Parts: sequence; C-alpha cells; structure tokens
Amino acid sequence: MSIRTVLNKVFEFSGSMIEVTGGEPLLQEDTLDLLNALTNKSNMPVLLETNGSIKLTPNRHYTVIMDLKCPSSGASDSFCRDNAEMLTEHDEVKCVIRNREDFDWTVDKVKEFGLFERGIAVLLAPVYGECDLNRLAGWILESELPFRLQPQLHKIAGLV
Repeated sequence: MSIRTVLNKVFEFSGSMIEVTGGEPLLQEDTLDLLNALTNKSNMPVLLETNGSIKLTPNRHYTVIMDLKCPSSGASDSFCRDNAEMLTEHDEVKCVIRNREDFDWTVDKVKEFGLFERGIAVLLAPVYGECDLNRLAGWILESELPFRLQPQLHKIAGLV
C-alpha cells in the first residue's frame, strides 16, 4: 500500500496512539517516510518498535521502543551500538529476560550506555514460563535500579 493509503486506513480507527511494529519495520523501504507522515498528520503519539539492529535517524518526532537482545536470545550481537547514543528521554528500551545471566548482562549494558542517567525507561519482560516473575522482581529490587517490570499479562490471565 502507498503511504497515503496507509494513512487513510489508520485514520479510520479511533485510538490514542499509533505504533509501527512487526518484525523489523526499518527493513521496509518507506518506514521512515510513513513515520514522518504519521507524526505530521496526527495529534496522537507515534511509536516505532524496533529490534535495534538498524541505525536510528536523528531529529525524529516519534518515540522509539527498542529491544536490547539478551544473551539467551542468541542475538545480543545484532544491536547497532550507535543506537544507544541516539535514544532520548522520550524513548524506551525493552529487554526480555530468561535467566539471571540475562538480567546481569542487562544491568551492565544499562550502565555502559548511561540509560537511566539520560532519563530513558528500561522495561524488563520475563520469558513466560521460564523466568519466574517474583524472582525477576527480586533481582530488580536488589539492583536498586529503576527498571520497569513488564509481565505478559495476557498470558498470566490465561487469555492466550
């Protein structure tokens, strides 16, 4: 679909925000043009969810939610390190935690990139059925860092 067609479809719906996600949106040729059009033509916040493997652009007017792949994912080396510097206080980083190694690695990366000092929110999502929610909450409390816990509520509630 053309950007104009996508915009027309998006604005048929009511909502409070627009999020572009799915696989890695930045692999699609026109994603940046779409994001810019959405921010220019909408009064709603526009968000981009990315895996962080493709370099972000400066001076953007949308919020980035960027995955930081932990070691247990097998993709922790796919992260474009320049992206850590491109993040602003409006952006978020999400880490999916499978075990203590992932948590400790995340703590090291957050400190290395100075995310909390720059006002960037870091969300930790436990792998459902593999990382105990209470245990992860304990690690967060012990670290005394302002992580946000992001459980998959739809799975906990049995909706999936």
